[in-house]
Amino acid sequence: MAKKSQGEPHYQVPRELADSLAFRNLPSAAKVLWHDLMMQYHSGNNGNINAVLSELAHYNWRSSTTIAKGLRFLIAHRLIKETRMGGKHAGNLKQCCLYAFTHLPTHANTKLNIQGRGQPMITGILTLIKMLWRRIYRFRK
Repeated sequence: MAKKSQGEPHYQVPRELADSLAFRNLPSAAKVLWHDLMMQYHSGNNGNINAVLSELAHYNWRSSTTIAKGLRFLIAHRLIKETRMGGKHAGNLKQCCLYAFTHLPTHANTKLNIQGRGQPMITGILTLIKMLWRRIYRFRK
């Protein structure tokens, strides 16, 4: 059996996520940051995504302040979550913060102290929103 070639990195944005108010109401810088962080994602490294300026400089990011603001928006809208605290908040300046996408499953990594989570968090939230919307729509008729 022939082996599949790796090719270029790519990802899919689920329709439910792209149509959600949380994603659509993001500022443009936060939305671009989300896409650039998704370029770091490979099938098993969710939870091991970093937002270091030296890594994002490849995507023409020049300001760590803009990155920090974008991360705050993404966390507030629950599109990503912090899996490991780094920097001065953790007491170790040589360790960066790591993030996970909430619409993808997170795999456990004991080396990096990342706890696994089988089902994506956003799936449960979107299912709840759909259910509530259907109930509201039924009562309006």
